[in-house]
Amino acid sequence: MRDINNLLQKFIGKRAQAFESYRVRTSTVTIEVKDGRLETSKQAQTEGFCLRTIHNGRLGFSYTFSLEPRSVRAMVDNALESAQGTDPDPAYGLPDDDGYPLPVLRTYDSSIEGIPRQKKVALASVLEGSAYSLSRKVKRVRKATYAEYRAEVFLMNSNGLQLSDRQTIVTLGVMAVAEEKKDSQMGWESDFSHFFGELDPEEIGRTAAHKAVSSLGARRIKSLSCPVAVSYTHLRAHETVLD
Repeated sequence: MRDINNLLQKFIGKRAQAFESYRVRTSTVTIEVKDGRLETSKQAQTEGFCLRTIHNGRLGFSYTFSLEPRSVRAMVDNALESAQGTDPDPAYGLPDDDGYPLPVLRTYDSSIEGIPRQKKVALASVLEGSAYSLSRKVKRVRKATYAEYRAEVFLMNSNGLQLSDRQTIVTLGVMAVAEEKKDSQMGWESDFSHFFGELDPEEIGRTAAHKAVSSLGARRIKSLSCPVAVSYTHLRAHETVLD
């Protein structure tokens, strides 16, 4: 990160009175299991870098997906050029480093990167198997998926502020299909955590299967006034629609 900061300061020079950079680096892994075996495995990495400049009260902005010196220089030039088309505002400014320590958030699992892929495949297999185990009415299980997301962010400005943070998110999701006579219903469940060991694949799989099985035989009823029990999942969905 220090090399990138040096590049920024070199390319900006005295062309801006203040600047702030934000860099994010992400890594994702997606694993899908079918019939207890690995079906698909995908891995991707991305990196982005953006810059905000202030000169004579004018705000400029640009970004790049490459950290090559020529790309960083082009980003600086574009940010300074874009500022020429903005209206000046004396209120524009950047924060200082006040010296106060930031709270440490429990959002990063340092062990995830070292966990072998086979252990992640096994977790998805348990997820799939638990959906089948709930009832013989569960005939198919789709999208038994393990996914992980790791991110690092870096913030730096010309006032001496330098901050960084890391985050991990692990997700398990599965769809169960239950059948009885001519009726077929689906149930979906997922959960996520910042930590690999805090997810329960058996509970997630059983919940998806239960949703599918409990929907079998559903039928219309006549209109009436009566108390209604609504699951938390459906309640949240209705709140989202109403919002």
